[in-house]
Amino acid sequence: MVAELRRLVADRERCDELVSAGDELARGSDCWVLPNVWLGSSVESQRWVRIRIPRLIEAPATIRFLSCEPFLEPVDLKHWLLVAGQSSPIRWAIAGGESGPGARPMDLMWARLAVRL
Repeated sequence: MVAELRRLVADRERCDELVSAGDELARGSDCWVLPNVWLGSSVESQRWVRIRIPRLIEAPATIRFLSCEPFLEPVDLKHWLLVAGQSSPIRWAIAGGESGPGARPMDLMWARLAVRL
């Protein structure tokens, strides 16, 4: 996903075409980023936190978010979330579990601990 996104946003010719067509774009130093597009990733376990968040942060985006649903185990997001006085690459996190027949259990404490700073 990240490689394809990088290729797309680094395409200066395509960027120039969009600008010529009147699309409003936020320009970065080496790419363009659509200001109305939020880029997110699912992180349901600590394994996926370690793998997906660094890739998400590498990708150019105006807003980055996490979808922590379903929480399948405790995860630690403190390193990636806003800390007082510092900026964060992640602007929003969604937390949830599963419902319906066969839903895997989620402990509400996992969501609380994930964002405790």
